[in-house]
Amino acid sequence: MITAFWHETLPTMPVLWREVHKAGMMRPAVALASRHRDGQLIGNIMRALGMGLVSGSSSKGGVAGMQELVRSIKGGAHVAITPDGPRGPARRAAAGVAALAGITGVKILPCAAATSRFITLHKSWDQMRIPLPFGRLVLVCGAPVEVSREDWRAALPAIEAALNAAQERAVP
Repeated sequence: MITAFWHETLPTMPVLWREVHKAGMMRPAVALASRHRDGQLIGNIMRALGMGLVSGSSSKGGVAGMQELVRSIKGGAHVAITPDGPRGPARRAAAGVAALAGITGVKILPCAAATSRFITLHKSWDQMRIPLPFGRLVLVCGAPVEVSREDWRAALPAIEAALNAAQERAVP
């Protein structure tokens, strides 16, 4: 499965990984992060949570990153990806997530998270939300989105709509 969520919720999504582990999911997982210093910081956090890291983005290392994600999925791993990262525009799915699903035949699970207490980074391109302690957290997973191998680009509006619907439902 490809787990997708908007970049703005990235600091909250490690809770999803913790919850799926508590529910008994023990398959390996990898996260896609940019080769930039910020992406590598996120990658270090993912590694600490027991996930693998694939480095690459649309601007640097995209082909190598895509190839590694395909290998990971074919090897039985789940993939976590922010389709609008690392530079945006916010809440617009880049082609990579649909292409990956089309190539591998794996469905995309749209996920979202929101907390009742957070700080918004207003100067960031995505208005990233940093969760604060003592708040309530809501995680939402929508219905999986299937992507056609032959026409994966046509799935981009459905992916965006599914991610936006999940985010709208994530109200603490």
